[in-house]
Amino acid sequence: STKCNLSDLILNVCEPYKLIAATHGINLKLDIPQEYRIMIPQKQFSRAFSNIIANAVTYTPNEGSVFVCLKEHTLTVENECIPIDKQQLAHIFEPFYRPDYARNQNDGGNGLGLYIVASILDSLKLSYSLEPIQKPLGMRFTITF
Repeated sequence: STKCNLSDLILNVCEPYKLIAATHGINLKLDIPQEYRIMIPQKQFSRAFSNIIANAVTYTPNEGSVFVCLKEHTLTVENECIPIDKQQLAHIFEPFYRPDYARNQNDGGNGLGLYIVASILDSLKLSYSLEPIQKPLGMRFTITF
Protein backbone atom coordinates (compact mmCIF):
# COMPACT_ATOMS: atom_id res chain seq x y z
CA SER A 1 0.00 0.00 0.00
CA THR A 2 1.26 3.44 -0.89
CA LYS A 3 1.16 6.60 1.16
CA CYS A 4 -2.00 8.49 0.39
CA ASN A 5 -3.42 11.78 1.52
CA LEU A 6 -6.23 10.62 3.79
CA SER A 7 -7.72 14.13 3.80
CA ASP A 8 -8.35 13.94 0.03
CA LEU A 9 -9.74 10.43 0.31
CA ILE A 10 -12.24 11.52 2.99
CA LEU A 11 -13.31 14.60 1.03
CA ASN A 12 -13.81 12.51 -2.13
CA VAL A 13 -15.89 9.88 -0.33
CA CYS A 14 -18.01 12.55 1.40
CA GLU A 15 -18.79 14.46 -1.80
CA PRO A 16 -21.82 12.41 -3.00
CA TYR A 17 -23.16 12.16 0.57
CA LYS A 18 -23.15 15.95 0.85
CA LEU A 19 -25.82 16.03 -1.86
CA ILE A 20 -27.88 13.30 -0.17
CA ALA A 21 -27.58 15.08 3.18
CA ALA A 22 -28.55 18.43 1.65
CA THR A 23 -31.78 17.03 0.21
CA HIS A 24 -32.79 16.03 3.77
CA GLY A 25 -31.65 19.28 5.35
CA ILE A 26 -28.87 17.37 7.12
CA ASN A 27 -25.78 19.39 7.90
CA LEU A 28 -22.67 17.36 6.93
CA LYS A 29 -19.74 19.14 8.58
CA LEU A 30 -16.10 18.29 7.95
CA ASP A 31 -13.13 19.20 10.09
CA ILE A 32 -10.23 17.79 8.10
CA PRO A 33 -6.63 19.01 7.87
CA GLN A 34 -5.38 19.89 4.37
CA GLU A 35 -2.99 17.00 4.37
CA TYR A 36 -2.72 13.80 6.38
CA ARG A 37 -0.42 11.24 4.79
CA ILE A 38 -0.76 7.62 5.78
CA MET A 39 0.12 4.18 4.43
CA ILE A 40 -3.24 2.60 3.70
CA PRO A 41 -4.88 0.63 0.88
CA GLN A 42 -7.05 3.40 -0.54
CA LYS A 43 -9.72 1.26 -2.20
CA GLN A 44 -10.42 -0.86 0.88
CA PHE A 45 -10.38 2.06 3.27
CA SER A 46 -12.65 4.11 1.00
CA ARG A 47 -15.18 1.30 0.99
CA ALA A 48 -15.20 1.05 4.79
CA PHE A 49 -15.41 4.81 5.28
CA SER A 50 -18.12 5.09 2.63
CA ASN A 51 -20.27 2.58 4.56
CA ILE A 52 -19.75 4.48 7.82
CA ILE A 53 -20.72 7.83 6.30
CA ALA A 54 -23.68 6.26 4.46
CA ASN A 55 -25.02 4.89 7.76
CA ALA A 56 -24.49 8.20 9.52
CA VAL A 57 -26.45 10.10 6.85
CA THR A 58 -29.18 7.42 6.59
CA TYR A 59 -29.91 7.34 10.32
CA THR A 60 -29.74 11.09 10.97
CA PRO A 61 -33.19 12.66 11.12
CA ASN A 62 -33.99 15.53 8.74
CA GLU A 63 -32.39 18.80 9.90
CA GLY A 64 -29.87 16.83 12.00
CA SER A 65 -26.08 16.96 11.75
CA VAL A 66 -23.26 14.62 10.76
CA PHE A 67 -19.75 15.63 11.78
CA VAL A 68 -16.56 14.13 10.34
CA CYS A 69 -13.32 15.00 12.11
CA LEU A 70 -9.72 13.92 11.47
CA LYS A 71 -7.38 14.85 14.29
CA GLU A 72 -3.97 13.47 15.19
CA HIS A 73 -4.38 9.69 14.84
CA THR A 74 -8.16 9.57 15.03
CA LEU A 75 -10.99 9.77 12.53
CA THR A 76 -14.44 10.24 14.05
CA VAL A 77 -17.87 10.32 12.44
CA GLU A 78 -20.62 11.59 14.74
CA ASN A 79 -24.27 11.77 13.86
CA GLU A 80 -27.34 13.02 15.67
CA CYS A 81 -29.86 10.23 16.19
CA ILE A 82 -31.49 8.12 18.86
CA PRO A 83 -28.50 6.19 20.28
CA ILE A 84 -28.43 2.42 19.80
CA ASP A 85 -28.86 0.68 23.15
CA LYS A 86 -26.06 -1.43 24.65
CA GLN A 87 -27.80 -4.72 24.00
CA GLN A 88 -28.12 -4.03 20.28
CA LEU A 89 -24.71 -2.40 20.10
CA ALA A 90 -23.12 -5.71 21.13
CA HIS A 91 -24.32 -7.22 17.82
CA ILE A 92 -23.87 -4.25 15.51
CA PHE A 93 -20.84 -5.65 13.63
CA GLU A 94 -22.41 -9.08 13.03
CA PRO A 95 -23.50 -9.95 9.49
CA PHE A 96 -27.17 -9.29 8.67
CA TYR A 97 -27.81 -7.69 12.07
CA ARG A 98 -30.16 -4.72 11.97
CA PRO A 99 -31.23 -2.85 15.11
CA ASP A 100 -34.97 -2.56 15.70
CA TYR A 101 -35.24 0.99 14.41
CA ALA A 102 -33.57 -0.01 11.14
CA ARG A 103 -35.94 -2.93 10.54
CA ASN A 104 -39.03 -0.77 10.37
CA GLN A 105 -37.50 1.76 8.00
CA ASN A 106 -37.81 1.11 4.29
CA ASP A 107 -34.16 1.86 3.73
CA GLY A 108 -33.36 -1.44 2.07
CA GLY A 109 -30.32 -1.93 4.30
CA ASN A 110 -29.10 -5.53 4.24
CA GLY A 111 -27.38 -5.46 7.61
CA LEU A 112 -23.97 -5.94 5.98
CA GLY A 113 -22.70 -2.36 6.07
CA LEU A 114 -21.01 -2.42 9.46
CA TYR A 115 -20.01 -6.05 9.06
CA ILE A 116 -18.09 -5.06 5.91
CA VAL A 117 -16.61 -2.07 7.76
CA ALA A 118 -15.46 -4.34 10.61
CA SER A 119 -14.00 -6.91 8.19
CA ILE A 120 -12.01 -4.28 6.30
CA LEU A 121 -10.75 -2.44 9.40
CA ASP A 122 -9.81 -5.76 11.04
CA SER A 123 -7.85 -6.76 7.93
CA LEU A 124 -6.05 -3.39 8.02
CA LYS A 125 -5.31 -3.91 11.74
CA LEU A 126 -7.04 -0.65 12.64
CA SER A 127 -8.88 -0.30 15.93
CA TYR A 128 -12.40 1.13 15.85
CA SER A 129 -15.43 1.61 18.03
CA LEU A 130 -19.05 2.66 17.78
CA GLU A 131 -20.54 4.24 20.87
CA PRO A 132 -23.45 6.41 21.96
CA ILE A 133 -22.78 10.07 22.76
CA GLN A 134 -24.77 12.54 24.84
CA LYS A 135 -23.91 15.93 23.35
CA PRO A 136 -25.31 15.99 20.79
CA LEU A 137 -27.42 12.90 21.36
CA GLY A 138 -26.30 10.35 18.82
CA MET A 139 -23.58 7.91 17.83
CA ARG A 140 -19.84 8.22 17.29
CA PHE A 141 -17.75 5.93 15.09
CA THR A 142 -14.03 6.19 15.86
CA ILE A 143 -11.10 4.77 13.86
CA THR A 144 -7.61 4.99 15.32
CA PHE A 145 -4.53 4.91 13.09
